[in-house]
Amino acid sequence: PGDAIPTAPESHTRAPMPAFRQDAPISLAGRLELGDTTPETTDLAMALESATRGLLSGRPDHTLSALDRIWSDRLATDSPWFLRGAALELLGRSIDAESVLRSAIERLPRSAALLYLLGVHTANRAQLNAAKIASDHAVALHPNEPLLWLQRAALAFRGGQIESAAALAAHAGTMNPG
Repeated sequence: PGDAIPTAPESHTRAPMPAFRQDAPISLAGRLELGDTTPETTDLAMALESATRGLLSGRPDHTLSALDRIWSDRLATDSPWFLRGAALELLGRSIDAESVLRSAIERLPRSAALLYLLGVHTANRAQLNAAKIASDHAVALHPNEPLLWLQRAALAFRGGQIESAAALAAHAGTMNPG
């Protein structure tokens, strides 16, 4: 009796964990909502937060270090791929950045963010035709994204198509960013 471990009243007991669902959300919030508190979920969220902070503070080396802790070629969202590609680009590791971006687009071909970054990468390397192809593909998939239209305008401007660039930028200005 004196050694008995007190138990919680019935009204405070935990609800049973939800059963595994085949259609479980990929997002962290969705996974946590379903009771998934596995270390890799938490580690991924923390690494992405740290990687983002590194990139925003101008420390792409910190971004790569944070991502290296959780990196897998099987990552199913574009955020880690985007952050890795951007960090490599900022570090001047163009070949590595392009390799990461192409692998990412192979896995996630509908990602506007990855196609946008590939357009930036190829434009920076003066590969304007490749940049235009990536930009056109991104706009075809996501026609309501003003940033993608602005990228097209910038590419037209770099190609000497001033009137076209102005029309594309004006079109982007009419859009309501989501």
